[in-house]
Amino acid sequence: MIRPKLARRVTAKPQRCFCALSQQALLVTNNMREFAKVPGLQLDNWITS
Repeated sequence: MIRPKLARRVTAKPQRCFCALSQQALLVTNNMREFAKVPGLQLDNWITS
């Protein structure tokens, strides 16, 4: 099961990771360091882009 493993890796709103991963969606966040811990999660930071 991916949820317990993911919840241990990410402390900031793991629900966002679940949604983005399940839909193969891009997660837009300013917290790149935290969410980069999740393998396969596509990230973008619109603050620095």
